[in-house]
Amino acid sequence: MNVEELRNMPRLRAGLKLVAGENGLDRHIRWIYFADCIQCVRDKKNPADYIHGEEVVIITNVTLTDNDDIVLGLIRSMNQKNIATVVVNEGQISTRVAQYCEQIRLPLFELSKDLHLIDLSQIVCQELMREETRVSSRERLFSEMLNLEDPDRSDILAQAEYLDVNLSGQFFVVDFFICDRATNEQMEEKKRRKDTGALPDEVYTLKSIVKDEFRPYVPRHMLVMEQSGHVLALVPQDIMSHDLLESVIDRICQAEEDRSGNIVKAGVGLPYEYPEEFRTSWKEAKDALKISRILSSDKKVFFYDSVGIYSVIMQIKSGRFMDKYVNAHLGRLFEADRLQGGDLVHTLEIYLECGANANDAAEKLFLHRNTMHYRLNKIRTILNNELSDLSTFLELELAFAFYRYRHQ
Repeated sequence: MNVEELRNMPRLRAGLKLVAGENGLDRHIRWIYFADCIQCVRDKKNPADYIHGEEVVIITNVTLTDNDDIVLGLIRSMNQKNIATVVVNEGQISTRVAQYCEQIRLPLFELSKDLHLIDLSQIVCQELMREETRVSSRERLFSEMLNLEDPDRSDILAQAEYLDVNLSGQFFVVDFFICDRATNEQMEEKKRRKDTGALPDEVYTLKSIVKDEFRPYVPRHMLVMEQSGHVLALVPQDIMSHDLLESVIDRICQAEEDRSGNIVKAGVGLPYEYPEEFRTSWKEAKDALKISRILSSDKKVFFYDSVGIYSVIMQIKSGRFMDKYVNAHLGRLFEADRLQGGDLVHTLEIYLECGANANDAAEKLFLHRNTMHYRLNKIRTILNNELSDLSTFLELELAFAFYRYRHQ
């Protein structure tokens, strides 16, 4: 549930008035927190220390709300931990507090005297528990489609209809994975924030970002779940063009990188119509992610139908076949580098990447052209092949593709 949905609940609509922070209504809600402990403030204990993120924070004690500096200090420290919204009693919100909440895009509500605090907390908690049940059921449905080898289509569709999940049309699976590549400074900051409870679980947060970014495009409940450190999403094909999908996924990856310093990459499988086929799309998404580790690219999104020759290589089941092929075409060069401490394998790889253009390869390797030609002659001698021959070029390209696939 997000703050917008809280605001629109029929039983709360008359009792909660939005005062500021309308641009933050998409914030998620996990639970309620009462920040009215005067003793904590007097003893210089910060109530924000008990915040875990995404709470509805309720401040009703006039002893606190009469002091703008105290209230602003509380809101400032709690907002750093990503609270969802703040609720204050009617007549206790100052202009200064409202302006600050508007500035930081934090929804600030005024609680009517007609809506009792006990009723507010009961209504919100009941709805959160119902929502958690619905979300768990949808995730369980998604998990069955991906993990059961032969799910019953009629049973899946019946569950989907009951849970208000639209499975008509074609869908593809997007697999998000967090690659922990933050800088040392970012890692230290992450450790500090985790130790103080300021940094929520990374995969849970990524899942929230995925839901937020796709929500404007998916009219009904989208299936998103965590599995083994990944976040998986089932995306309908008919609502998003290829470019729009790539743009949305890029925003998701960038949002997590901005938040934590981690690099997020995503693999996208092919679209399929029937629930029992979504498992195949997931496998393709995982394969695309695997290829992302091979390709030296700053790209964050990898489509299975755009990974070139690797989509063919992934169909080869025999690793021994690939290893023998690499050894037959590059084995002598690897051995020469091992014995002489050379760099001929890398030189040949860059030469092939540059389309057999020696000058471009020399520039990329920061070599003098004479040195480049000397190395190429040496490679020709060791391999007993003419590198400019098209069939030789293709065989060596394939050998390097096999090698990268097997070893990276």
